[in-house]
Amino acid sequence: MATIRTFIALPLPDPAREILVSGQHALQPLLPADSVRWVHPAQMHLTLVFLGDTPLAQLSAIGTLLDAAAAAQKRFTLAIARPGCFPNCRRPRVLWAGLGGDVAACQALKTALDQGLAPLGWEPEKRPYSPHLTLGRARQNSRLPALDPAAVQLPPVSWEVDLLHLYESKLGPAGPRYTIRHTARLAS
Repeated sequence: MATIRTFIALPLPDPAREILVSGQHALQPLLPADSVRWVHPAQMHLTLVFLGDTPLAQLSAIGTLLDAAAAAQKRFTLAIARPGCFPNCRRPRVLWAGLGGDVAACQALKTALDQGLAPLGWEPEKRPYSPHLTLGRARQNSRLPALDPAAVQLPPVSWEVDLLHLYESKLGPAGPRYTIRHTARLAS
């Protein structure tokens, strides 16, 4: 059975990407050179559900689910908030920017997607959903120093969420390449 690697995410507008890039630039002097693989601005998005290997035969059903979930969800506003780290800032592996605004609407959309995907064979993640925008990840065999997220201030920027995408992800030596496979528009 033929599969592709996929995920469902919200795209970001250019002003949000620009703020995230400024956050990357502010973090770089605080870290050893070449210790982080920074997310390319064109690849920045807000992941709602990582599907992984997805049978091609299910893409149509997933697209139908995205259309239904988007039609049932009114547009909402998100905003970039303070930076942070996973698993924590004492031993960071992932550097991210948090979200403000109507995070509850984002959570509701993710829950609707999880519920719609269950009959197609996907189980929701067991850990709580923590919406964030990834700035960079520690390179393999790199140990990042402890960070103080307050050392980096991200200017506030907000945007209206109106689109939902199903992305295909192709992994390569230069990092992942994303292709939009389906787009759904949220209700106005």
